[in-house]
Amino acid sequence: MVFGHAWDNFVHGDAAAYKAHPDWFAHDRTGKILDFDRAAGWSSTNFCSTNPEVIEMVAKKINAQFDASPSAIVMSLDPNDYAPMCLCARCLALDKSYGETREDGRHVTDRLLHFSRQIYDRLDPKHKDNSWAS
Repeated sequence: MVFGHAWDNFVHGDAAAYKAHPDWFAHDRTGKILDFDRAAGWSSTNFCSTNPEVIEMVAKKINAQFDASPSAIVMSLDPNDYAPMCLCARCLALDKSYGETREDGRHVTDRLLHFSRQIYDRLDPKHKDNSWAS
């Protein structure tokens, strides 16, 4: 099994990435990127899990991980520890569709499950046979 906090491995945030693709990363309500202070070196900025480009990028990387480890039964989709979750209008609308009205980014279980399903739906069929959701 391969698991752990994986989001930074899929979409790595740094000054160049923030400038080139600001909409890929978690935002506050004003549109500012929620740049996690990496001084501690143990976490990083989360991405926006409802951004269509991010979903496609992560799905491709998960498929590549399964290609590299065909006997694996899971691949991690865990967000980075303690980094804020996105508060963009699309993310908050998704939360609301699941009944979550708080707009603080702290109650996002349904959002994460939704994201996981988006990735599962994009898995190569040969990988769906060995995954947990088949």
